[in-house]
Amino acid sequence: ALKQKVNIVYEAHFKRTFIHSYDIARSFVFAVEHFSELKNEIFNVGSEDMNFTKEDIAKKIKESVPHHLHFADYGTDPDQRNYEVSYAKIREKGFETTISLSDGIAELLSGYQALHIHNPFSNVE
Repeated sequence: ALKQKVNIVYEAHFKRTFIHSYDIARSFVFAVEHFSELKNEIFNVGSEDMNFTKEDIAKKIKESVPHHLHFADYGTDPDQRNYEVSYAKIREKGFETTISLSDGIAELLSGYQALHIHNPFSNVE
């Protein structure tokens, strides 16, 4: 979307869940600090607030990046899984995420633009 100015989304109804790398790192620290109460357990780490359809995500990106967004009626997403995950178990232990999807997108765009990535096969910037 940022460079090509177009985003084609297949099967926009599929759900995906997101978590910022900072919150992943925080979850490791949380696990070490609460080892005795978490040991021998399995936890999903994240927030129900970060469960989105691909359509939701594409529209959120479009708010920050002007581009043509097309929801395709043809083609398939090679990843046919549909994610809607509960994080109640880890939340009940006291862990919550801190970075929203909007904040993560803004950070990713800022970093990408700062890198000045050039496609050597393109004659257009």
